[in-house]
Amino acid sequence: MKKFSKIIGIFILMGIFLVGCNSNLDKKSTSLKEVNISSIKDNDYFTTTPKEELVNKAFLVENSSGQYIVFYKMNIDKENISCDVKNSILQINVKTSGNAENTYAYKIINSKEKNYESINLIKDGEEVAFSSVINVD
Repeated sequence: MKKFSKIIGIFILMGIFLVGCNSNLDKKSTSLKEVNISSIKDNDYFTTTPKEELVNKAFLVENSSGQYIVFYKMNIDKENISCDVKNSILQINVKTSGNAENTYAYKIINSKEKNYESINLIKDGEEVAFSSVINVD
């Protein structure tokens, strides 16, 4: 009987250990969150650059509160935007559809420490460059 209770105890401890380890695997450490564009767009770059030079372009904006991706009047499909970290590269995947009337901004959220060294933008399956990297601070 003692042996049986020890075996049951070991199985319970192993189960607790495995559940604890597995719970961290399901959580993405980097994600995108749509934010209000007005606070990001009101900086010198967006206010002084002619609007026709901004249209249909993507920008990486960095400031003290984080990193943002701005899609300036790009025809992105808000339902088909995602990110994933592979080999220390943050890949942001977007698909286009519809019209290009709106400007969208996404904050890069790191639930833990930043786990990437560079950012690649993939638009409709092809890698594209950011039009500019803007440091607001």
